[in-house]
Amino acid sequence: PGQGEQFFLEQYLEDDTSCFLLTGSQVFDVTYLGKLYNEALLPVTVEGPLRTWFRPEPGEAYCIGADPALGLSDSDESAAIVRKASTWQHVATLRGHIPPAEFAGRLAALGQRYNNALLCVERNTYGAHVLFELLDRLRYSTLYLHSRLTENGDDQYGFPTNQATKGPLIARMKQLVAIGRPGWSSMDAELI
Repeated sequence: PGQGEQFFLEQYLEDDTSCFLLTGSQVFDVTYLGKLYNEALLPVTVEGPLRTWFRPEPGEAYCIGADPALGLSDSDESAAIVRKASTWQHVATLRGHIPPAEFAGRLAALGQRYNNALLCVERNTYGAHVLFELLDRLRYSTLYLHSRLTENGDDQYGFPTNQATKGPLIARMKQLVAIGRPGWSSMDAELI
């Protein structure tokens, strides 16, 4: 009594999307996330775990953020998002139960497809294996280096997600959401 519509929606969820958007404490504005979800588009092409909305444009720079996982059917999924660097537009998603060595190969191929995209791999746990594969076996040359010139930098390849980096990263994303930065959003309803 007297707790309103938000309380009702949290207690009596209508579907999986409502469950995700309305329960627990939210980092991002749920109304905005709901809008993004409703505006999401089906991919133009689907090649196994790769979904593509826009093909690479000659001369355009791209970046790929990658979050490796173990790759087993009962573990988290490995995921990567390709973004156009000039607009931050989401152009492709690679996502699935992909083991680290295979994920590294798929990332290298995806990076090459998108004009040798800058590849930023989260280096925690399975990311160390993916980075080893990319550097040593596949010789992928356009990898993110967490430079000492940045806050908490250490001159190692990959992005370290830890107490020192996670808070500022979330704060920056909240800032981008708050100002409605064009293009930062996602076409992929599965990732919103």
